[in-house]
Amino acid sequence: MHALLLPLIVLVLQAIDPAPPLGLDPAADLFLAGRSAYAAGNSDQATSLLRRAIEMDPGETEVRRLLAQVMTEQGHAVDALLVLDPELGPVPSSWSALQLGQTYVEAGNLAQAELAFQGALAHYPKFGRAKLALADLMLAQERLVEAESLLLPLHEREPEELLVTLAVSRLDEALGDLEEARRLLVHALESEDEASGEQLVSLRLQLAHLEQLRGDENAAWLAVEPLIGRAMEVDDLVRISRFASDAGFVVEAIGILGAVLLQVPTHAVALGDFASLLTQSEELEGALARRRLESAPDDPASLELAVAHELSYGRFDQALELIGRAPEAVRQDARIRLKTASALRQKGQVGQARVLLTALVGEAGGSAAEASYELGLLEFGQGEFAQAEIAFRSAAIGELIADAQFSRALCLNRLGNSADAAEALEVAVKERPEFREAWLQLGLLARYTLGDRERARAALTHYFALGGDDAELREWMGLDS
Repeated sequence: MHALLLPLIVLVLQAIDPAPPLGLDPAADLFLAGRSAYAAGNSDQATSLLRRAIEMDPGETEVRRLLAQVMTEQGHAVDALLVLDPELGPVPSSWSALQLGQTYVEAGNLAQAELAFQGALAHYPKFGRAKLALADLMLAQERLVEAESLLLPLHEREPEELLVTLAVSRLDEALGDLEEARRLLVHALESEDEASGEQLVSLRLQLAHLEQLRGDENAAWLAVEPLIGRAMEVDDLVRISRFASDAGFVVEAIGILGAVLLQVPTHAVALGDFASLLTQSEELEGALARRRLESAPDDPASLELAVAHELSYGRFDQALELIGRAPEAVRQDARIRLKTASALRQKGQVGQARVLLTALVGEAGGSAAEASYELGLLEFGQGEFAQAEIAFRSAAIGELIADAQFSRALCLNRLGNSADAAEALEVAVKERPEFREAWLQLGLLARYTLGDRERARAALTHYFALGGDDAELREWMGLDS
């Protein structure tokens, strides 16, 4: 035993439980076990455990204080004095040196941090936490050989320690072996109890990072999804939200960022990411529609919303796929059959669409007008302007009046009936005064076909007031002079 350590005292000890596993801080484990033994009234066991703690880490005053207290109560006050005031003077605390090094790291002084970590290990060679801190420092500086010399023996000694596994995984990543880095983490997660603590947060974040490097955004999100609901640092939550958004889980990403902003309303990164996600209207709308459909698959309104979103972006096959997966009762709903017909029409399957629409037009109910309008679009696209005009006329009910009358006017104009076309446009703009395109068509029809300058000027005045622009028409109106 080093001369600095306690003199040999022969004590009759009670049976002592097996020593705690070596771990990353065996002196701390022995100290805690000794304190528990003392609290339980087992002074001999406490003495033995605390002596072993000091043998490993001679500079910890908290351990010496407790050991001296126990020895004094046992009647060994003279020896207790040697514990409190060692003959060769005090030794620096390795625990304090570790904290000092970590503080230097946060302050950006890596050279002093390294000296502090090395000082801790000089007096406490089995101090695994100090080895990890020093290895992390070396990894940050890309001193991979030195980091490896610390981490591999530690991993061999403590293969089940999550912090060691995490550090070795980062080392493997730095060495370019992503598969081995990932394998270590997956194995640790398979064998580890999910309720075991904060270390799993770092483990899963590292795994998600590796999955992204491998190009698998969905696997990255699946790696961190189990962390949702855990208490963790807000910066870690922001990282998790990015994994979610990168994998297309926009709703989850927004929810996580909302939780961050409830804790830290001025978190700059979270605010920026939140604003960015809100501007991605297509992804957000689609995600909300899909989420609603997942929660209510038997609700026709939920399917209608999801299908309408796909149709609005021209994704006809995806719309039909959603409909095909729905229960039969939902597919037979009039609203869903209407969306099916719209998807088929826009995809070019006109015959099937016409059959569906003709049946819907003949049914009583709220979808008849919409079906007539959709049938009008189909006939117009096929060049059947007379049939299309009839369909649009039937559709000119309620909220569809303006659009149906505008479309009807286009049909009438193609059929050479300009006067009736102008009247249909008048109805459209009366129903919707901000209908800029209808004002333009009315102005053009009045000027070029009907020869009605006054009617044309009145219509075009509305068109320009609503933000329209046409250089030739402005010149004709005398607006550029």
